[in-house]
Amino acid sequence: MTVTHIVLLKKKPTATSESIDAFVKGITALHGVVPGVIRATAGETFTTERAQGFTHLLVVELVDRAALQMYQTHPDHVAVRDKVIVPNFEGMLAVDLDVGAPAIATGNLLDM
Repeated sequence: MTVTHIVLLKKKPTATSESIDAFVKGITALHGVVPGVIRATAGETFTTERAQGFTHLLVVELVDRAALQMYQTHPDHVAVRDKVIVPNFEGMLAVDLDVGAPAIATGNLLDM
């Protein structure tokens, strides 16, 4: 079962366009470097009216929960977090999802 790691971030007023570019490049570069990362993407949300102040996000797909644990401590991830994310973002919210997990509810949504 794969895992999707999602982080929502609020850009600090002091963040520059160069630092945001470094954020996107740093996250996407983790694919192929950190073992177990299937895909890594990052960017700015286009749904600001319902984002509750969150301006950017990152999504990392991993092979399993063990890969997520390794990702969290991998030196390249730690470097991006400490050198790019922490100085430029605040109000972080992180969630993780087992993809392919059994459904919580069953039935047809049209029948509800």
